[in-house]
Amino acid sequence: LFSVWGGFFIRKMGHRKAGIFGGILFTVGLGLRFLPNLWLLTLGSAVQGCGWGIILLIINVMIAERNTEDVRQRGFTGYNIACQNGVNAGVVFGGFLLNWLSYRQVFFTAAVLSVIGLVFVHAYFSNVFSAQKEKEEASRISFWKFFFSPRVFFYFIGILLPIVAGGYYLNYLYPVIGESLGMAESHIGYSYLLNSLCIMLFGSILTNLLSRRLGRKPSMILASVIYAGTFLMVGISPSVPVLMIALVTLGISDSFGMSIQAAYFTNLPEVKEYGYEKSMGISNLVENL
Repeated sequence: LFSVWGGFFIRKMGHRKAGIFGGILFTVGLGLRFLPNLWLLTLGSAVQGCGWGIILLIINVMIAERNTEDVRQRGFTGYNIACQNGVNAGVVFGGFLLNWLSYRQVFFTAAVLSVIGLVFVHAYFSNVFSAQKEKEEASRISFWKFFFSPRVFFYFIGILLPIVAGGYYLNYLYPVIGESLGMAESHIGYSYLLNSLCIMLFGSILTNLLSRRLGRKPSMILASVIYAGTFLMVGISPSVPVLMIALVTLGISDSFGMSIQAAYFTNLPEVKEYGYEKSMGISNLVENL
């Protein structure tokens, strides 16, 4: 929800202050999860999500507002590599810490580490946006005309939702299937490095190569075909070697698919007419739902 409502804070506070505010919420949410109470654990998750929604919106708007398509695509490629590797590295590091610490202590460690991210948010946004004042853009089209325009609606329903739903295999189904096959929690965490390495190694290379040779639409179709083939392979023959292959193929697909997908969306005429801030907020909302 704060992927959309975050636009209010950006317009009222500017990128820099809104980014700091989102970073503080994220850190406080992690801190609340350290406390031994189910209600505070739930509240902490909500507060953390609010902060992450604001930061996510700011980063996407910053990239979308770049002047040329090439710069935007390179921006989304870098963001995709950093975000995906950060998530996977967190899973690996968290799995390692669980061998020595309790769940509460792991949450506390994450809260401490998030302060480092807050420092980077403050430094980066202050250098880039301290002299800028954010102004609310007047949308040339309504929300309904934007959302239900054929290109935008097809993007959300036919491209974004299937890819995101498939991507959550890594977060939910993979650990469950791996545990059922006898994999230890720590080994499941370490194995995420395969996925991270593929995204890091192939992200920039495949994004540039495929977008030039095939174009954005065929590249997105190729990413979807790789996803479908991976899930079919796991469904037919679930085993530990097959799961390792799935981590590699999904990493290759995500390395170019997500960045090209984001660049395609920001280049739609309806997105420019409705405004990047509002468009990216709605896209983030659909993605997280």
